[in-house]
Amino acid sequence: MRLLPKWNRKTDKQVKIPWSIDNAHVVSEAKTAIKDAEPKKALDILAGLHNPALDKQLTHLNNQLARYRRESIQGTQAFDEKNVTFNRISARILDLINTIEEGLAFEEKEYKEVKDYLRQRYQNRLNQKLAGRQPVNLRRLPSTEGTSKETSAIFKSFGVDEIRDEITKAFHDTRGRLLIVGKPGTGKTVLMLQLVIRLLDTEKDALPVVLNLASWQSSFGRLENWLEKIIPSELGVNTNFAKKITEQYRLILLLDGFDEIREEVRASCLEAIGKYGVDASRQFVIASRINEYKAVAADAPVYGQIEVGPLTIGQVEAELEGVGHGQPEALRLLNAIRKDELLREAVQTPFYFNTLQLMFADGKRWSDFGFSAGTVEGRQREVMERFIESGLAGDGEGKYISEQVRNWLSFFANRMKRHNLVAFELRDLQYDWWHWSRVQITIAHLIHSLALSVMITLVGVLTGFLVGILIGGLTGRLLIGLVSGLLSGLAVSLNLGLLNTLGGVLAAKDLHLPLHIDTKDSVRWSLEMLLWGIKYNLGGGLIWGLIIATATNPSLGMSTSLIVGLVGWMSVSLTLGIYAMIVDPDSTYFLQINTPYQRFKASMRALHFSILQHWLLRYQLYRQGLLPLRLVDFLNDMATRHFLETDGATWRFRHRLIQDYFAGMWEEPEQEH
Repeated sequence: MRLLPKWNRKTDKQVKIPWSIDNAHVVSEAKTAIKDAEPKKALDILAGLHNPALDKQLTHLNNQLARYRRESIQGTQAFDEKNVTFNRISARILDLINTIEEGLAFEEKEYKEVKDYLRQRYQNRLNQKLAGRQPVNLRRLPSTEGTSKETSAIFKSFGVDEIRDEITKAFHDTRGRLLIVGKPGTGKTVLMLQLVIRLLDTEKDALPVVLNLASWQSSFGRLENWLEKIIPSELGVNTNFAKKITEQYRLILLLDGFDEIREEVRASCLEAIGKYGVDASRQFVIASRINEYKAVAADAPVYGQIEVGPLTIGQVEAELEGVGHGQPEALRLLNAIRKDELLREAVQTPFYFNTLQLMFADGKRWSDFGFSAGTVEGRQREVMERFIESGLAGDGEGKYISEQVRNWLSFFANRMKRHNLVAFELRDLQYDWWHWSRVQITIAHLIHSLALSVMITLVGVLTGFLVGILIGGLTGRLLIGLVSGLLSGLAVSLNLGLLNTLGGVLAAKDLHLPLHIDTKDSVRWSLEMLLWGIKYNLGGGLIWGLIIATATNPSLGMSTSLIVGLVGWMSVSLTLGIYAMIVDPDSTYFLQINTPYQRFKASMRALHFSILQHWLLRYQLYRQGLLPLRLVDFLNDMATRHFLETDGATWRFRHRLIQDYFAGMWEEPEQEH
C-alpha cells in the first residue's frame, strides 16, 4: 500500500485556513461580494473564518477602505483617483481571497488523499478478515446489556427486535455516539470496518478512523493524550502532520477492542472518553465483547447500544445457497450443517461460519474432519483445531515443519499479547521478548556499540576531510589541511568508538539494563547542536590540533601549526556536534510504513545502523528455536494461510480467537539462575 508522498509537503502561504465545506463556502461568498464591487461585505464575510493571521490582514485592508471612504466624503480625491484607489483595494482583497482559495484547494486535496488511503487500507483489512468471501449481513439487535437502567433510559429506542437499516443509520440515530457489543466471533470488528468505509464515503468534511484501544493506559489521563500517540499510525504520516490533521478536521473515532484493555484500567478509559465527549460535536463508536463490558460496572458515554447477534440458520443457508455455484465449498458446507446439529449451531457465529468455508474450500467433506465433541463449544473448539491443523499442513513445498510453525506462532502470539501489540512490525521485535544469558547480552551490547562506531567513523572521517580541504584551500596549505583534517576526524571517531565499545561491555554486566533497538527516520539538523560542538570543544580542539602538528612534524612553523590546530578544532567540534544530532532521540518517524525494512533503511540513510542489532536479535531468537530466520517470508506465508493479516509492512492475527488459541499453546520455560 503506497504512502502518499505529498502529505508532508510544506506550502509558502502565509494564511492557512483549514479546509471544510463551510470554510470553502465562506470564501466563495467573499469572492462573489468582490465581483459585486462590495469590498466591505467581502471583508466582513472573511472575518467569519476566525483566523488570527487572517484577521491582521483584514484589519489592515479595513483601515485602507475606511481611509478611502473618508477621503471620498471629504472630496479630496479626483474621480479618476478615487476609482484607482477603490480598484487597488478591491484587487488586494481579491488577491487575498485567491491565496486562501489556493491554500484550501491544497488542503482539500490532502484531505481527500488521506481519506482514499484510509479507505483502501480498511477495505484491504476487511477483505483479509473475510478471507475473500462475501460479507454476510450481520444481525444487529437493540441492547442495553451491561448498561445501567438510569443510562439506558435515555438511549435511542430502535423499537424493533432486529435492526435492518444500514449501520450508518444507527450511527446517526444515536447522534454519532454508539456502543457495539457482542460475544467473541460475532463480527464486531467487521461491522466497525464496514461502518468506517461507509462513513469515509458519506461524511464530506470529517475523518473517520478505526483505532484499537488495547494500548490505553491510565497514565494517559485524557483521551487526547492517547490520540496524540496512536493517530499517526492510523493516518500514515509523521507526528507533525498528524497533529495538523487532528486540529483541522473533525475526527470520528471508531474505538475497537475495548475488551483488550487491561482489566484494571478499563474504567479509566470510559471516563476519559466521557470527558472527551464534553464537546458535543465529537463523535465516537466503542466496540467490546459483552462480558468484558459488563464486568467494568461503568456505563459507556453513548446515546445508543446495539449487539451483534448470532446469525440465523436461515441466513446461513440462504447465503450458502446463493453462492453455491460460485464457491463450490458452499454446497459441501450446506450439506454438513444439515446433517450435524452441533455444527449447525456453531456456524451461526460469523467467525466459525467464515472459518468453515475456508476448511471446506479445498475439497474436504464433513466426514474427513472426524468431529466427535458432544457440545456446541466442543464443536467450535474442534473447528478451530482442524482449521489450525489444515493451515499448518498447508505447506506443499516443505519449507517448514508443522511443529516448528506451531511453536513459532505460539511464541509470536504470546509476545504480542504480553506487549499489548495489535499489529506487529519488525521494529517491535526487542530484547525484552526473551530472557538472555550474560554472553548473549554482551554480544548484543557489542553489536550496538559497533553500529555506533561505524556511524561515528563515517562522520568523523568525512567531516575531517571536508574541513581539511576548506581550510587548507583558503590558506594555501591544501595538503596539510587535508592530512590534519583526516587525522583529526579519524582520531576523534576512534576515541568515541572506543568509549562506546567500553560502555557496551560495562552495560552488559547488568542483565537488567534495557537494550532497545531504535530507528531514526531522519536526522534533526540543528545549528544549535553545531554551535554547541564548536563552543564546548574550542580549547580541546585547538590543543588536539597542535598535538597532531607536533606529532607529525615538530619542525613545522607557528603559522602551519595554527592551521593544523584550527583544522583539528573544527574537525573535532563538528564531528561531536553532528554526532549529537544523529544520536538525538528526538526524531521524526514514518509511523505508517509501506515495506517491512523501511524504518531500518531510513535509519541507514541517517547513519544509524540499528539493522545490525535487529539482524543479531533475529539470529539469536532463531538459535533459541523461537522464530524463523527469514521472519518476513514466514509471516507473509502465514497470511496466505489465513492466520494473519498484512498490509505489506505490518502483520496482525486475522482474529483475536486465532491469536488466543496460539497464545494459549505457549509454555514458558523455566529460567536458569
